[in-house]
Amino acid sequence: MRGRLINLVGALAVLVCAASIVGWSWLGSARRGFSLAPTSHLQFATLAVERLVVMRISYVPWPIEPRNQIQRDNLSIGQQTPNSSDVGPSTSNGSPTVNHIWAMGNLAVVYRVYPYASLSGRRPYDLVEVRLYLPYWVAAVVSLIVAAICFRYLRRHHAVPGLCPRCGYDLRATPQRCPECGALPQPTGTAG
Repeated sequence: MRGRLINLVGALAVLVCAASIVGWSWLGSARRGFSLAPTSHLQFATLAVERLVVMRISYVPWPIEPRNQIQRDNLSIGQQTPNSSDVGPSTSNGSPTVNHIWAMGNLAVVYRVYPYASLSGRRPYDLVEVRLYLPYWVAAVVSLIVAAICFRYLRRHHAVPGLCPRCGYDLRATPQRCPECGALPQPTGTAG
């Protein structure tokens, strides 16, 4: 089970690396965005630009229609406030009231909160957004490192018949115990 999980992680890392290289060479010039609203308040979006991918997760306090879409130069499904709701206009003229940014070069994580007034006098509604700005080369390098670690682990821990599972010594002459490290080989199964 553990080997299958590590194999899956390694394969996904290779796919992420390939996707980041494709994104770097093709999607950045196409500037395509993909948005997904799986529930009526949660939205995931990603936008490929020239040097990086922008990923966004946002919580919208008013209901939006669950759907997905692909657009050019857009990072969101419409988040307009509904006319028949308690949500009023933005209380900060569209600027975030909470704006935390961690950045290192083009790699950045941004946390923002946009307040909207409540027409019934309750506490304001907050549109919360987290964005990750990820350069293509970072995604490619990190995914290659993860893939290399996974495949090295699988290569080291892959049981080859006739070899010691600990050190890889040839056990054809001494199948009961490894003369190199002293390990007892696992039984290969029962006859019959």
